[in-house]
Amino acid sequence: MSSPKLTDEAVSRLPIQEGRADLLEEIMAIPTETPVTTDDLAERRESRRRRWLPALGAAAAVAAIAAAVAVPRLLDGGTTAAHLPVAAPGGGEIAVLQAPGWQLVNADSVDEGGGEISYQSGDETLDIDWRPADQYDSYLTDRQDIGKAEKVTVLGKPSLLWAYSAEDHTVIRPVVGDFMLEFRGSGMDEAAYRSLLGHLLAIDPADLDSYLPDSFVTDDERPDVIAQMLAPIPVPDGFDKDIQSDEIERYQLGAQVTGAVTCAWLDEYVAAKQDGDKAAMQQAVDAMATSRDWPILKEMRPEGGWSQVIWQFADELAAGTVPEDYAGQIGCGN
Repeated sequence: MSSPKLTDEAVSRLPIQEGRADLLEEIMAIPTETPVTTDDLAERRESRRRRWLPALGAAAAVAAIAAAVAVPRLLDGGTTAAHLPVAAPGGGEIAVLQAPGWQLVNADSVDEGGGEISYQSGDETLDIDWRPADQYDSYLTDRQDIGKAEKVTVLGKPSLLWAYSAEDHTVIRPVVGDFMLEFRGSGMDEAAYRSLLGHLLAIDPADLDSYLPDSFVTDDERPDVIAQMLAPIPVPDGFDKDIQSDEIERYQLGAQVTGAVTCAWLDEYVAAKQDGDKAAMQQAVDAMATSRDWPILKEMRPEGGWSQVIWQFADELAAGTVPEDYAGQIGCGN
């Protein structure tokens, strides 16, 4: 089951009842990431729309609730989002940003084929892409279509800078080891962008994990984290605890785990009601009534709206009502 990611449009389509409307209004009041507006960035905007954001990013609260239509997170080219390994394979150099007030909000396809990490400060964003060395010439040729490049030194290497617009710039740094690097800055003028480049730090790919936030969950950690989340939660007989996930952010992983359990109990209730099995119905009600004590939901509560949705479902079930379109709202079966 993949955890649902919401857009504003998806939230607007939720079949909310009166008690849920206040919650959604509160969540939607949080400003989302401002997309870059240059024509050249259409593909990048689509990529950003499909990303996860941790709770520190504004869109996290929206992503945390539930999707009217579950949308799988994709990378450029339409492939499923890749795992984030403990260390990015490869040699040479990649880069991270170490600037006051900037937060890491995204990591995509961090593997031997390259990767991207993104940072945000208000409306300003910086994307750091590393790509296989043999792609350098093609990317350099492509960027030359933007116009004349300016020479700039980045991380000790002579590099080239292009301006897409007054507040959108990119730099390509020559290959070091296995990777070339590109730095795309948006929402800031050239002077601010150049200044920000001075806060980059070149690192060995194998050291990337030590620069990721504690909320990141790596491939090696994920099975144990899922088991820890599930341990205090009652689950139906036959529930498969081997939840498959590629989520790299603890909040989203918690939504996926608790969503799977909630779906299972609601399915049990519906089946029991059809069979006239009042004991099984009550078992589902009692199990969901414990959801306010599930440690992971209590942990997630300050970061977004997912916990409230699960608790609202539990209240509706206790009142003898099956939440409307619960499968669509929290992505059951996806």
